[in-house]
Amino acid sequence: MEANMIPERPSRVKLALQILYLSLGISVIRVLLIWRLAGFPGPAVSFLLSYFLLIALFNLQGPMWLLHGDLIIFPIALWLYYMIGRGKDWARIIALNFIILAILESMMSAPLTLPPLTFEGVELSYFLTSAHVVQGVLKIAAIALLFGRVSSDWFRAMKARNQNIDGSR
Repeated sequence: MEANMIPERPSRVKLALQILYLSLGISVIRVLLIWRLAGFPGPAVSFLLSYFLLIALFNLQGPMWLLHGDLIIFPIALWLYYMIGRGKDWARIIALNFIILAILESMMSAPLTLPPLTFEGVELSYFLTSAHVVQGVLKIAAIALLFGRVSSDWFRAMKARNQNIDGSR
């Protein structure tokens, strides 16, 4: 194989990325649902206001920190997943660390952070908790795919290719 040829992305990496993007999509649905329930102003305003200001203005508690965390994590995760797709090994390692921390944090705090939420008479705490669990399972599956032998070999090949290109300049 020539140094400039890009190794073909394995199907396991493609599937892992699809799973990670699906998990991110579930996160967006959760955020939109929480916005709808809390009656927030528009998304742009919510991005600009801090957690404590939102609590002061709207007397929000409970799932608010989930929303705030998702707003911060979403662009970072999107960028990391893009870099994983480009074969950056450091991105998959950082994503692994974020996912482990998120799963541990969720296991410790989920029962405390989701008070009963109802919308038009429908209990939504179960949906939000289930969505969170599904996201965790999807992320674990994606990480298993990204750190398997085939995927690891591809990341090593991409790293070697990038070093050859950088070294030949």
